[in-house]
Amino acid sequence: MDCLEAEFGFRFEEAAMLADLAGWRSEDVVAILFHPDSLGLPLDDTLASILRAFPEASPILCHGFAEPIDWPHAAEAGAFHSIPVPIKWPELRQSLGFVWGARQGRRAERRRKPGRGDTAAPALAAATVA
Repeated sequence: MDCLEAEFGFRFEEAAMLADLAGWRSEDVVAILFHPDSLGLPLDDTLASILRAFPEASPILCHGFAEPIDWPHAAEAGAFHSIPVPIKWPELRQSLGFVWGARQGRRAERRRKPGRGDTAAPALAAATVA
């Protein structure tokens, strides 16, 4: 993880359930990797909870390799990306690269809008919900 922390500037933390994230500052969380079954919630409820607490975060859906995923439904519900479990290093790096790129695009867009500079502190956390 140290290599990914250095490459993307994200710090990694792990939480067993969504309630464990309650003390985290919304603006510091850039991604949440989650598997809805392990949280005991339907996909829609899980994504709604994540996005309500962390509206700027990129939810990454973790799923079994052979598990059928209705990606259009997941994306419409707010999933940013998906990654199969067990998680492999190159796939995690790719997913976090997508998160990093999306954040850079949002920052550039904010700078282009008059009167809306990028005043947010740089993100320092990527959250993993196991």
